[in-house]
Amino acid sequence: MRVDPLAVVEAAYRLDVDDQAWLQTLAELIGPLLQDGLGVAASLADGTSMVPAPARVLALGGLELTPALVSSLEYMYAFTARSHSIARRFLTKGALTSIQRCLGEQFAEVGPTLQSFGISDAVLLLCGDAFGRMCTLAAPRARRAALPRHRRHLLELLSAHVAAGTRLRAHRLASALEGAAVEAVLTPDGRVLDARNAAQSQHGRALLREAVARSEQARGALRRRDPVAALSLWQALVGGRWSLVDVFDRDGKRFVVARHNEPPVARRLALTAREAQVVELVARNHPPKLIVYQLGLTRESVATHLRRALAKLGLRHRAELSALFLASRGEL
Repeated sequence: MRVDPLAVVEAAYRLDVDDQAWLQTLAELIGPLLQDGLGVAASLADGTSMVPAPARVLALGGLELTPALVSSLEYMYAFTARSHSIARRFLTKGALTSIQRCLGEQFAEVGPTLQSFGISDAVLLLCGDAFGRMCTLAAPRARRAALPRHRRHLLELLSAHVAAGTRLRAHRLASALEGAAVEAVLTPDGRVLDARNAAQSQHGRALLREAVARSEQARGALRRRDPVAALSLWQALVGGRWSLVDVFDRDGKRFVVARHNEPPVARRLALTAREAQVVELVARNHPPKLIVYQLGLTRESVATHLRRALAKLGLRHRAELSALFLASRGEL
């Protein structure tokens, strides 16, 4: 199976196409990693209520969008919309999951209807934030969903970039945020041409220069020789704050823009914003290595934020966060 992971990353950060074209491209690029012949659908939904209800689906695109596939997706959206706890359970099963895994015993309620569409299960790649927009890639299957470990790892890394791209698209729609979101402009060789806010500091400039160098290295010979290693070099955020986006001037010259693109968080109680971001990802069953990749922080930094957050919340084990997340309504 020949898939170019960096093509997915580059597509995720395209801001010059509409939502429909964006989703269609993602489905075509990621689809071969997910499907077993029944098609792949990519949907963009407003996730601020934690429920991707049909009325909140903003756009839909994908491979082989047959009537049966669309009907099954609409049915599953309606089912999750019935219950706050069911909807939130999907968010605690990791970036890559399946309908059977999410629903457990409750799958018996939807199984017969899905089977009437020729579907026994569906792989779900959840790319987004519990308190923002969510891009979901769904691949219905005739058999129970199962993916090899190496492919799961690749899809999890890709989900981090699609989630970041989803946030960027939401920011783009707010014209007042468009200019404010750009905090640095660099050349592909890492030279900082302009910087503001946190990007002005020596530390911020160093982080951005290193990140640009890593992304350029990923796009070089390593892209063909070892695509997964190349993808690992290009983290979804820089310093927990910026996404890197290519822009071109009128002469076709490429620049790299650092956009402020931190994940949104709910009411944080005693937690700092960074602690709340780490807590949400841990509660959603994202492994530590993936959280490091998603936020662009060091492993030590993520561990420190988690330890402090657990202490503030009066919890002893990270496993307790999922139960708290399920019971809450966005008040972590």
